[in-house]
Formats: sequence, structure tokens, C-alpha cells
Amino acid sequence: MGTHVKLVHAILQKAMPEVRGIDLKYLDVGAQELYGGDASEYAAFFAWARREGAVDAGLRDRCYDLARRSEHRWNPITDGAPRTTVGELFGILGWQYQSIDVLGGTLALDLNYAALDPALLGRFDVVANFGTTEHVFNQLACFRLIHDATRVGGVMIHFLPTSGYFYHCLFKYDPKMFVLLREANGYEVLHAGFGGREGHSQIGEGHESWANYPDMHAEVIPNRLIKFVFRKTKRHPFQVPYDKDTKPGYRISEDYQPLA
Repeated sequence: MGTHVKLVHAILQKAMPEVRGIDLKYLDVGAQELYGGDASEYAAFFAWARREGAVDAGLRDRCYDLARRSEHRWNPITDGAPRTTVGELFGILGWQYQSIDVLGGTLALDLNYAALDPALLGRFDVVANFGTTEHVFNQLACFRLIHDATRVGGVMIHFLPTSGYFYHCLFKYDPKMFVLLREANGYEVLHAGFGGREGHSQIGEGHESWANYPDMHAEVIPNRLIKFVFRKTKRHPFQVPYDKDTKPGYRISEDYQPLA
């Protein structure tokens, strides 16, 4: 699982412009690595986020190291150092970072059954779901936990599969699901959009005994993401959305502004 420093920068800059110079509290739903990003993009993030603003020579050297270890070709085993992570990035700033993951998280919890410590309820400024909940069977537990962990005024990030990605995960998400989630819980939408095509998927030959396999095997489905950033506007228990309008002409009227 991973994200990109430029993406993190863009989301925080839009959603939380006041974050500069404060001790941000950030929860990763799934411990995220950072892929891509050159030294100038890391330096731009630090220049924006730090109290001092300017990036000195020592921090610039760290930016080159972070960029080197976030290269897609980087192999922690053969190259002798761990890949760059969101936790490491925020640790340089002194921000309070936690991650929920059965492997490698600061909170070793199973999202199917996870119950947050009461001290963590409503604690976090940002809760990020960069491609994690689609791997968890208990969807209600996941989205309730994200809601409960976020403070009023805090931000929830969802970047998740919406098409393709065969054999990658358990779930893919319809845009309507997030619209109804927003309506049920009164979230403010800060960003709504789709990811660009990231390869494609086809039904594998292991299904050749299944009905209609020849037709399905010929289908090439683009791998795409659905992207939403919400702000929690009020303190209330998580509300489950209901799909009451199933007409094909369902429309979304809000004019959500994309990230810059």
C-alpha cells in the first residue's frame, strides 16, 4: 500500500491550510509507503509544513534520501535500506503519526474487529484510507472506525478501487456509495474525483469452466480509483447509509472542486 508525497501535500494544503506549524495528529488505515516523488517535491512539502518554512542543507540532504528510497525500483532487501513511509515523513516534522495494520502498524489491530481505545476516539486531524478498506471484509467496522477516530473539523481521505483491479481486493466502490455516506453523516466534501487509468484487468484462465467465460475473458477493464476527501462537521454516532433510490438516472448535483 502506498501514496505519493505530492498527493499528501496537495490534500493537506487544501483541506487543512492551518496545519502549518502545528502538531498534526494523523491516522493511517494501513501503514503506507511513499512511492515516487523527487527531492524538490519533498522539499516543497517540508517548506510548507514546517514552522521555519525554509529548508536548510541538512533537511535538503534528507529530501534526496527520501526521494531515492521512494523510487518504484527501490528494493529494501537488495538496496539495504527501508522504503520511505508516511510515518517517517511525518516523524521528521514531529507530527503524531499512528497506523492501523496487522503487519507493521503502530496499532496492531484487525480492522474486521477493531475497536479503538477510548483515548483515540475523535482524536485525529486526518484519517487516511489510501487503498486499505477494500481488503477488509467487514466494511461497516472500517467506515465506522474512520468516522469515530476523526475529530470534528478533521479530514477523512478515501482513495479506493472503483473498476478493474481483478484479484487485487475484496471490494470495489461505486461513486454512489460515497455520496450516500456523505448524506447520511453530514460530511463536507472537499474533493471528489477519479484516478487515471492504472493498467487493466482481465478474467483469468482459471475461470474457463464458468458460465459465459469466453465473453468475460475477452473484456478488458481499466483499473481506476474513486477519490473522496471529507470533512467531519459534527459530533454524532456513525450513520449507515441506505440505498433508497435505485433508478438508473440517479444524479449527483453537487459541484465538487477537485484538488489543485
